[in-house]
Amino acid sequence: MMSFRAVWTVLNPEGEPSGGEMVVRDPADIDRLIAALSEPGATAAMVHHSGRPKVYDEDLGEVPDHDMTIGVWQGFGYLSFADLDHDFAHLDGVPGSPGFAADYAEYPAGSGVTLQELRAALAEFLESAQRPTRVNWREPM
Repeated sequence: MMSFRAVWTVLNPEGEPSGGEMVVRDPADIDRLIAALSEPGATAAMVHHSGRPKVYDEDLGEVPDHDMTIGVWQGFGYLSFADLDHDFAHLDGVPGSPGFAADYAEYPAGSGVTLQELRAALAEFLESAQRPTRVNWREPM
């Protein structure tokens, strides 16, 4: 069964961190993840798909062959992705969407999409383990 794991930080009102973690296996889990990332204090999540290979890093050992982050801020969804075939990129989102800075990621203004688009991208990633094609990507600078 395909799944991906999301890990994020939650900051309480005093700025003290705690953790969030979820294994996503189906569309209902995607909805729960988006809801959790919409909570006050939630930062962006690092995401790794179980169906993708590992690569060897001489400092870290075996690591995922991809880097994906997702976030929710002010009603918009944010996503970044990189792997061996794709340079690091953000989404080409709604022009008026605000920038969003989080623990693991910084998303520029205009890179946020609707939560429906984020949900569709995550569903595609869950099923394919590849960079989502249902969303538009900004060309890396």
